[in-house]
Amino acid sequence: GAAVAVGPIVAMVGAVKKLSDTAESLTLVANGVGATREQVQIARQAFDNMGLSAEAADKVLQFLVKNVGEGDKELAKLGVTSRNGYEALIQFANAATRAGDSATVMDLAAKALGRSGKEVSGALAGMSEALSQTDRAMARTGALISDDLAKKLADFDAAWEQLTITVQGAWTQMVAATVDGATTIINALSASVTV
Repeated sequence: GAAVAVGPIVAMVGAVKKLSDTAESLTLVANGVGATREQVQIARQAFDNMGLSAEAADKVLQFLVKNVGEGDKELAKLGVTSRNGYEALIQFANAATRAGDSATVMDLAAKALGRSGKEVSGALAGMSEALSQTDRAMARTGALISDDLAKKLADFDAAWEQLTITVQGAWTQMVAATVDGATTIINALSASVTV
């Protein structure tokens, strides 16, 4: 009975914790690349849909923002000027689409995105459309983490951290209560063993 009831609760809490961690990660990256949490979530999902990693999405967004912020002339020539990483990615993808041939796109990706460019160069030409389709699909299905949900998840995370501390405290107290007994047992065992 009780074990059956606990299973779904543990699963639910685990799912909420995973979503909470995702929201926190999205927010951290978004803050670093001048984009919204939703934009980073869309970029990650679009990259995943194209067989690329979420980490690649984060790296590309970070690289574009860094280089645009440093006044990269190559990016400026391509029309990549936004300090919002997501918007800069769309600008870069549009430039790659205009470039046409894959050798030019690969060269653009290598120059503008460094090592991350090799991983994403094959997907750049269709990136802008993929981002747009992913945005629409995520909005339609309710998959985007809204500000309201992010706030609730932050509250959950704070409660989770407090529970973690409470459990650690209880464990420490339980172990502390057994130290004297464990020491007595160890001393008795040591005294009884002859060499």
